[in-house]
Amino acid sequence: MSNAFKISKKALCQYILIYIMLLFNQSNFFAFYIDGSQGIQLILILLFSAALLLRHRRKAQYGFYVCLFMLLAVTFERFWSGGVGIAFWCEIALKVLIVYLAFCVDEEHFLDRFLKLVSILASISILLWGLQILNINLPTRLFTVHDTRNIHVEYDYQGNRSAWNYKCYGLFLYSYLTYYPNRNVGIFTEPGIYQAVLNSALFVLLFMDEWLHIDVSKRKKYVILFSVALLTTQSTSGYLGFLASLLVLLLSRNEDNSINWKKMAVSLSLAALIGLGIDLAIRGEDSLLNVAFISKLFDNSNRLSLVAENSTGKYRMASLLMSLQAMLNHPLGLGYEGWISYSSINELSGAGGYPLKLGAVLGIIPLLYLMIWIFSPLKNLRKGWTESLLFVFLYFNTSLAQTSAVYPVLIMIPIILKELDRDRVIEMRGYYI
Repeated sequence: MSNAFKISKKALCQYILIYIMLLFNQSNFFAFYIDGSQGIQLILILLFSAALLLRHRRKAQYGFYVCLFMLLAVTFERFWSGGVGIAFWCEIALKVLIVYLAFCVDEEHFLDRFLKLVSILASISILLWGLQILNINLPTRLFTVHDTRNIHVEYDYQGNRSAWNYKCYGLFLYSYLTYYPNRNVGIFTEPGIYQAVLNSALFVLLFMDEWLHIDVSKRKKYVILFSVALLTTQSTSGYLGFLASLLVLLLSRNEDNSINWKKMAVSLSLAALIGLGIDLAIRGEDSLLNVAFISKLFDNSNRLSLVAENSTGKYRMASLLMSLQAMLNHPLGLGYEGWISYSSINELSGAGGYPLKLGAVLGIIPLLYLMIWIFSPLKNLRKGWTESLLFVFLYFNTSLAQTSAVYPVLIMIPIILKELDRDRVIEMRGYYI
């Protein structure tokens, strides 16, 4: 009886830590209360480090290495350029350590519980998003409201300016953002972050199944659930990641006789195309396909353009090019203040650009180290280069469009590949809480 209690206690602890890990994946809670709060971040880093050193020192070594190296890089850059603070390091260290803490509680069942928790949040988000589309907006009635950092500006006929912050309703189960009134963001700050969570979950289900203890029927249900949630984000990055996963699945040899993944991939593709086509015919400009693709690929004159007026691609491309230019001209880094000054040359270079922006701030060597740290464990993937290439694509597909080089739902995959003993996990397939 006591043994069962200990096991359930361990499971509960891991579920809580995985949920915190998801919160740290740029959720609205993280944006409001942790991001930018350097004191809170340092306290959390100390607590996470102490817990890992006391209980999981050996397992967490790989994580401590990157935290220490990046701290040294920030310290060097501080003396070199004087324009980068400890907050730049805190954001990286905090996310690395929470992944290790959640993982080390019970390595064998971390992925199972991650998928289960994501499935619960995905189900809630699909339900509430669907009601939003039907003009039944429960979050505005049930959840507390917060001001986001996105500002709406209007001018009247006399030229008088008025501005107000877009609102966020709800933090912990679902967030309704007035900035994205028709899009599913889950609990996160934007659809581009939520898609990373869902695409990572699909990657685990489709390409890391030898580490799972989930029966066939539940795995199929998870794939369908995450695919539907992904469609509702209306994220171009999300759709590209989803299509890339389906392509790799079709090109891979089906080694799991219990599930014909290729047949399922074709079925999902056809179902998605039919659903998107019907949605386009009914809702037109507000449809998933128009918001995610058509409006971003065609300018206001209906000409094909990768940097159309309705797309953020031009800003992200500018950030990418400016980051590359900065690294070539300043290989030891500019510091954060130096980067802000340098990038101001191009007024469009404000969005995305990571991890190359990290290279512009800290220099080429820290960027290379971080990339090696993230990508070197991919050699442990079962099928080899196709899965590895897919993960590299998923990583850059998200990070180049976002504001961080480290997202917990992405770095957890190489961390697991680095740390898990595959043979021991396979032997314990019969045990699951």
